[in-house]
Amino acid sequence: MLLVYFIGSCGTCWVIFGGDIEALLAFSLNWGDALFLAGCISMVFFSISLKLLYRGDELLVIVFCTLLCGAGWMLLALLILDQPLNWGLLDVDLWLHMGYLSIFTTLASTFIIQKTTLVLGPVKVMAYIYLSPAFVAFIMLFIEGKSIDYIIFPGMFLSLIATMVLQLQDRHKAIH
Repeated sequence: MLLVYFIGSCGTCWVIFGGDIEALLAFSLNWGDALFLAGCISMVFFSISLKLLYRGDELLVIVFCTLLCGAGWMLLALLILDQPLNWGLLDVDLWLHMGYLSIFTTLASTFIIQKTTLVLGPVKVMAYIYLSPAFVAFIMLFIEGKSIDYIIFPGMFLSLIATMVLQLQDRHKAIH
């Protein structure tokens, strides 16, 4: 299984860095990147803990409590860091964008991740993360017309293979 995770990680890195080994070797994390990486790792632990701690509660209650608790942590961080919010400086367009992001995407993605984690299990749900950079590349192709370099396709293929192996692992065990 570690080999499958390694292959998926290599494929994902291949896509992210555009198949450029120089870009990979020059990679460095800034504060925002490190914070995002910590969030990704927290999301993995969240999925695992959700599967382990789930006791049949109503899923909408779990989603509500998750979002409420997340908002509480953000409020606490704002109070501790003493950051002014300056809500008055935001125009209506930004309010609409924030409303969409906070209500629809956060609520929908939290519900979907929690529901699928309970049904499929955390390994299968998190396996799709390997495909995220490939999805972004195709979205950029269809929305902005940005072409995908041929050098990226092997990385997409490796990510797809790793995801498929992780998705099919339980079926293979059940057959044998």
